[in-house]
Amino acid sequence: MANNLIAPEILDKMLQEWEQETLEIVPDPFITKLQVKEFELLSLLENLKYSTYLRFDLLMDLTAIDYLDHFTLVYVLYSTRLGHRVMVRCDVPRDKNRVISAVNLYSAADILEREVYDLMGIDFVGHPNLKRIIMADDFVGHPLRKDFQRGIGRVDNA
Repeated sequence: MANNLIAPEILDKMLQEWEQETLEIVPDPFITKLQVKEFELLSLLENLKYSTYLRFDLLMDLTAIDYLDHFTLVYVLYSTRLGHRVMVRCDVPRDKNRVISAVNLYSAADILEREVYDLMGIDFVGHPNLKRIIMADDFVGHPLRKDFQRGIGRVDNA
């Protein structure tokens, strides 16, 4: 069975490498959660993947949560070599709603970022093919946003 918690000495090492203003460890008894500032997100993901003591080589999931005043992106990473997981959370201002794409780090980000873009309207800068993946191309809006109004989703061409 995989260990979902990263050892405390490894977390301490991570915190020494990162400024405390940009990286925070969120207490959780089931999985290690890291909260990072949006301007450090891609750098942290890169560090988590290529660090010899972390080796998070698989992006298992990416989703977003709408809190009305901001979005929170949630990345779940797994180390196939070391067998541990981590959840990376990143708040994105609602009026900005864009982050740098992680496609160059994780190939799974291709589909996952498109899904978040389609359903939540978050733009992933640098994504090679950022277009709708679930909703029709003529669909207006992003149906999982809390401010989405039902009944205005499709443009009639008639």
